[in-house]
Amino acid sequence: MSEQIQKVWSAVHNRFGFYDSQGNRLPELSIIDISDIPQELDRVDIEDIFKIWVWIQTNINRLLKEFDFASVEIVEHTEFEIRLVSNDITILRSIRNQILFEAISELGIKKQKQKLNLMKVVECKNSSILETFKKDYSKYGPRKGFEDKFKLYSGNYAREGSVWNEVAELGNSYIFVAHSGIPFLRGFYNTTKNKNLCLTEYHHSHDPYEQYRKAPLDKNFISNLTKEDIDRPIIIDRSYTGNTLKYLKDFIADSKTVALFPKTESSIRLSDYFIINNKLFNSKDVNFNKEGWYFNLIRESLNL
Repeated sequence: MSEQIQKVWSAVHNRFGFYDSQGNRLPELSIIDISDIPQELDRVDIEDIFKIWVWIQTNINRLLKEFDFASVEIVEHTEFEIRLVSNDITILRSIRNQILFEAISELGIKKQKQKLNLMKVVECKNSSILETFKKDYSKYGPRKGFEDKFKLYSGNYAREGSVWNEVAELGNSYIFVAHSGIPFLRGFYNTTKNKNLCLTEYHHSHDPYEQYRKAPLDKNFISNLTKEDIDRPIIIDRSYTGNTLKYLKDFIADSKTVALFPKTESSIRLSDYFIINNKLFNSKDVNFNKEGWYFNLIRESLNL
């Protein structure tokens, strides 16, 4: 982390993310992720999106300096995603909007009539499907006054898409990983109306929510279905390295895994299936030796 950033907000980084001096998790936001293209670009031609991606990759450091956002740090800059961290989510959203606007203007990008095949972000004020989980989770959940620390309690949106119907055909019960999996669990239920759902929460060595809990959380926590009810389970989670899904697959018998918006080759290799944008792929079908294999998957995910 740069000296300039440290002067604005003292942050500690570990394998779970960035934290301030009080131990609060700092917000992160993807500026652009071509495996999960933002809805702001849903009418932009895919080849133009690739141009935007390359332009942002090339100019991100200059833009942050010109915008004078001292309280921002690049925390992820892979081949497929650029993600920032700050002490204020509104700053991150402002940055994303400004950078996308700058890229579109600079490149002269025009919008098209046809929408891309993307997973939608849908506001979800009343989420009855989570009430059962909240009840079972309450003994591990937040102490009074710390509810906002837990996305299980404070999240208000769903990720909906036709791809969930394909995922539903893979098994008979579906396990989502908290906390990032909450919007996807909602979206899965809203799309399929399938109630054979579970939540698991896995922390390899350190629970970042421990200080806010009523009671310690075991390494794995599953709610809603008993072990006897879990049949042909499908484990679904965002994936960077693939290690979390691999661990859970080894832990949960007869399970298959679905990596959401994988960011690395290893995350695809370690999963059984994966989702890019709003399309399901079988990991066995990917030819990693073919030049441009990832970008070809992006094109295929958009039915091009």
